Amino acid sequence: MQTGDIIDRNLGFDTIIPIYNQNEGTATLNIIVFRSGTIVKTEGKHTLVVTDTEGKKNTIAFVIDKKAPQVTGAVNNGYYNKDIKLTFNEGKATLNGKSFGSGSYVRSAGTYTLIVTDAAGNKITLKFFIDKSRPATPKVNTV
Repeated sequence: MQTGDIIDRNLGFDTIIPIYNQNEGTATLNIIVFRSGTIVKTEGKHTLVVTDTEGKKNTIAFVIDKKAPQVTGAVNNGYYNKDIKLTFNEGKATLNGKSFGSGSYVRSAGTYTLIVTDAAGNKITLKFFIDKSRPATPKVNTV
């Protein structure tokens, strides 16, 4: 990395421990003095600026992300008798092991497992069922 480079990490992390040579410079994290080796675990966007003894700066932007993606359209262990549209707010998904895009429909009867994983490795798993068969007509016994 060249002095003065800005690195933007769009990947999220659960915890990060920035380390730099304190004999060769100083650092701030979100404009507050920062010591090398300090654990950063507060969720959100962060900016670390390391300044060397000559005043040259390196800036690294990163995100602490501990939250699993959010899914709408189904609930875990849900039963449905119609097509369902599944959406998620971030990450990549598989449905029964095959790639699945947010906003797609599940139309066929069956048992499904949706796994959505974000860039930080946070994951949500939903199992659900679709059964479009009509229930049997109830019989009434006469007395």
